[in-house]
Amino acid sequence: MRKYPITKIVIHHSTGGSWASIKSAHKAKGWGENSGYNWFVEKSGTIRTGVPEDEAGFSMHIDLWNPKTWWINEKSIAICVSGNFENEEPTQAQINTLKKMIAAKMKLYDITEVLGHRDINATACPGQKMYDLIHLLMPLPDWGNGEPQNTVNEMKKAGITTPPELGVGNIPLYQLLLLIKKYLKFLGVIK
Repeated sequence: MRKYPITKIVIHHSTGGSWASIKSAHKAKGWGENSGYNWFVEKSGTIRTGVPEDEAGFSMHIDLWNPKTWWINEKSIAICVSGNFENEEPTQAQINTLKKMIAAKMKLYDITEVLGHRDINATACPGQKMYDLIHLLMPLPDWGNGEPQNTVNEMKKAGITTPPELGVGNIPLYQLLLLIKKYLKFLGVIK
């Protein structure tokens, strides 16, 4: 049983290792019979089950000098994706599976943070090509029924306090619109 509530999703890559090789390596480290990750996504998009979500995994190293790493395994769901994303792009099947998994887990646990392993530890994981996609894998916020006040309230809940007409946070409005357009293209909503 976890000691702390789940507050984050952390994405990893296998650097080319298969599910079987990861399980074997993690077993050799004493991390149980399955793996140190909660989930593993094959190139085909198939999901493999690792450590049950109600148990903490062992996917990240704890550094006593780095407070970001303290209790991170207790507070996060670890999803490992098959591939080396320093050298290759994730498959469309992996992207589709990750989008569905991330949306479901964010809703189930009220998670607001999806990170790459490199955001916690000094590592290249999950590879630059996956790291660049992480923000695109997260679902767009539910902005309510389109009334301006609902939008402002949702922005306040998300910690965004800059008026929408000026942009969001430090992002100018035109850059925000370009990001939204890129996201909608990524989702296949627009061409």
